[in-house]
Amino acid sequence: MKRDIVIALVIGFFIGCATALTAVNLPNIVKGRLTLSSNKLSLVSPSPAVNIEKPNQLAISTPKDKSVSDEKTVSIEGKTKPGSVVLMESSLDSKAFEATGDGSFKNTMPLTDGANNIYVTSYDKNGENAAQELTIFYTSQNL
Repeated sequence: MKRDIVIALVIGFFIGCATALTAVNLPNIVKGRLTLSSNKLSLVSPSPAVNIEKPNQLAISTPKDKSVSDEKTVSIEGKTKPGSVVLMESSLDSKAFEATGDGSFKNTMPLTDGANNIYVTSYDKNGENAAQELTIFYTSQNL
């Protein structure tokens, strides 16, 4: 008879533990799935399939910002996301063109005496943009 009481107590204990564990974790069970990993309960929520792409980037290789030139035009070269539209703007001119298949671009801009602010902006197919500003100083004296 004592043996039957001990077995009933052990079974009741395990049923009580399972019920308590379920009651405590019920909100997590409803929101997502529970998984056992390393003897811990952790919540794994379902994630939608997302296409992860790098954000649009822009790197100008030449000329360096705040450089001095004795030529009336400056060649601007750099890299961005392939297929992006690159817009170059200054007080004298604006140019829009598409970057090559590897993302490189090159174009020239006219310069006036003194400081020339040139704004370079890249727009990718998703509408994201990246921008940089260059200041090129022009002098008619030979350097």
